[in-house]
Amino acid sequence: MKIHGRSRRATMMLKKKMKIHERSRRATMMLKKKMKIHERSRRATMMLKKKMKIHERSRRATMMLKKKMKIHERSRRATMMLKKKMKIHERSRRATMMLKKKMKIHERSRRATMMLKKKMKIHERSRRATMMLKKKMKIHERSRRATMMLKKKMKIHERSRRATMMLKKKMKIHERSRRATMMLKKKMKIHERSRRATMMLKKKMKIHERSRRATMMLKKKMKIHERSRRATMMLKKKMKIHERSRRATMMLKKKMKIHERSRRATIMLKKTMKIHERSRRATMMLKKKMKIHERSRRATMMLKKKMKIHERSRRATMMLKKKMKIHERSRRATMMLKKKMKIHERSRRATMMLKKKMKIHERSRRATMMLKKTMKIHERSRRATMMLKKKMKIHERSRRATMMLKKKMKIHERSRRATMMLKKKMKIHERSRRATMMLKKKMKIHERSRRATMMLKKKMKIHERSRRATMMLKKKMKIHERSRRATMMLKKKMKIHERSRPLTVSIPSFLY
Repeated sequence: MKIHGRSRRATMMLKKKMKIHERSRRATMMLKKKMKIHERSRRATMMLKKKMKIHERSRRATMMLKKKMKIHERSRRATMMLKKKMKIHERSRRATMMLKKKMKIHERSRRATMMLKKKMKIHERSRRATMMLKKKMKIHERSRRATMMLKKKMKIHERSRRATMMLKKKMKIHERSRRATMMLKKKMKIHERSRRATMMLKKKMKIHERSRRATMMLKKKMKIHERSRRATMMLKKKMKIHERSRRATMMLKKKMKIHERSRRATIMLKKTMKIHERSRRATMMLKKKMKIHERSRRATMMLKKKMKIHERSRRATMMLKKKMKIHERSRRATMMLKKKMKIHERSRRATMMLKKKMKIHERSRRATMMLKKTMKIHERSRRATMMLKKKMKIHERSRRATMMLKKKMKIHERSRRATMMLKKKMKIHERSRRATMMLKKKMKIHERSRRATMMLKKKMKIHERSRRATMMLKKKMKIHERSRRATMMLKKKMKIHERSRPLTVSIPSFLY
């Protein structure tokens, strides 16, 4: 599958025989398979359930994620809880995300950098962060913007002021516009020419996005790179990753070392690795048979399995444990994530805990986290638009974001805001100033509100009209992200609902 995130709002699409689209100025995404999803509060009201219950009602957001667990979140930032034998945490303003099941996931820039893989590639390179994930690939970033090289028997180079990326597997990729031109192909062609971003993600599909904000490339047998000024992240398995831009240096490896020492964030995520972050914003340490600590003013996070976690900074105190107790008593939010665990988070920033033999974190203002098993999901640039498909097409190039997801479908976007067409023997059209989306698989979908009304269903009902965005991604899964505003609820045999006090504000932030 393909995963990409690039619009400021964020458009995330995860499907395997699913439909997902985001095109309103804010972004509304709904993905379900025999699920119902709705979002309408200013902040975000999301309902994702497959025999699950989810609720959110605080002014900011209240999230409840449980599989024989209790989860709550109402901080200003957002508390997300996603678990099925996983661990997820979110607490710094910047954001540190860690999701793994023998995977590497990270998110820490203001924008958000997320890495989720199981023999997958995921990248996000917004101004804040540049992430590089490879399996038998090399990735590097050193220009002010960031120069990343990702190859699997490929060549990749970046030399434009913004970024020049070349990703190929018997493919050609080049980027040289002021914004960024990215070409990702697997015997495919990809082009993007809108001012904001055009994204193309395909397996025998086209994926491209090279706006100033982010250029993301996610492929299976593909390369992904992002080298914005903020951060460059590198995630490899039997690879080396380094990034020394002013903002951040991140290194994520399996049998690798990961470090980041910019003022913004330093994250280290390892399995049989060490992780540390000591910037003013956040210090995060996530380990399995590892120690995790964070003592910056912003947040102190400790996530362990057979570990202890504590945080006593002014901002937040978080404790995440399996056979552990987790508590956080800051002014902002209180989160509780447990499966035979107790989790609480109420710092101004946000404390997120999602784990069942996994580590997951998301805490940036915008951040969108996506966690999947045998799936790829990512969203992290300011503009970010994420597209996840297997035998689908995804594209985004409107000023806001235009995403196209197809499986034997056609998708087009031409309105100022975005026109998206997603079909599998369906019809989709968008012509309102904001966006009109129609996604159907023997379904009807329409969007006509100023903000956005999205309906995505496969024998499902999906609606979203908040200002920000409501995203739902599922294949017998629940995924939602609502960044600073948003409240995400992901459950398997759970119910998820969110109806925060404000109305119309939501941004995808996390994925299961």
